[in-house]
Amino acid sequence: MRAPNLAHFTFRQMLELEACTRCGECIRWCPTFNEAERDEITPLEKISRFRSFVKGAYGGFIARLFGHRPPQEEDWERFSSGVYDCTLCGRCKVVCPVGIDTRPLWLAMREQMVELGKYPSAFDALRHSVSEVHNISGDPNERRVGWADNLERKPEGLERKEGAEFIYFVGCVSSFYPMAYGIPQSFVMLMEKAGVNFTTLGGEEWCCGFPLLIAGMSKAAEECIRHNVEAVRRLGARVLVTTCPSCYHTWKSDYPRILGEPLGFEVMHSSQLLVKLLEEGSIEPRP
Repeated sequence: MRAPNLAHFTFRQMLELEACTRCGECIRWCPTFNEAERDEITPLEKISRFRSFVKGAYGGFIARLFGHRPPQEEDWERFSSGVYDCTLCGRCKVVCPVGIDTRPLWLAMREQMVELGKYPSAFDALRHSVSEVHNISGDPNERRVGWADNLERKPEGLERKEGAEFIYFVGCVSSFYPMAYGIPQSFVMLMEKAGVNFTTLGGEEWCCGFPLLIAGMSKAAEECIRHNVEAVRRLGARVLVTTCPSCYHTWKSDYPRILGEPLGFEVMHSSQLLVKLLEEGSIEPRP
């Protein structure tokens, strides 16, 4: 079986593998372990096992003398189970006494699992859907603004209006799942009432890439990321606003990191824009 590929890990993360003191504080706070009670899920076990894999593969005779050995097929499979059952909630980072930044570490481990082909098969369907039709539902992407069909009046310039100050990035869930249509409908009506000059990318909006990033498939997500950023830049908007928290996190934190450059426009969550509009008096809450 192949050895761990350390290229997936930063220098800091390699240090963090050694920094774990095995105090067990993370186990007490892990919600997934509290339900499943399987050791491979715990942050402590994931770090300890992967550290052993690295030492077994690269540490030579001395490492093996201390019980470390190169990982075998069954070792990777058990390890993968723990890595993917994690919800990425980040609670372990909060309680870690030595400050290990766990969430990026778990994502790096998932990148390793994808390279080895040790990941849940359902992610193959997800990757195909996002890569081929550019959304998670598998529906035709030109139906991205289908939620607007139920509005009393469809806003002018809703799709790809040049010169708009704001671009509303709706996200896959609110675009394609009827139970969430009320989110973009309500937000658009509020922006209209406040006189916000906005538009959407329409069918040019592709999945933000968040599902692929958390699956450990960042390479597959890069096409979506580059497409979305260029689509916004072409319209010349000053601000991109989202209602989806996952889209917001991905645009705000992951896009600049993956592209290695500033986006060239501001990223806001809808709640931030609504606070701004309330403070300006552009909208008023009803009693």
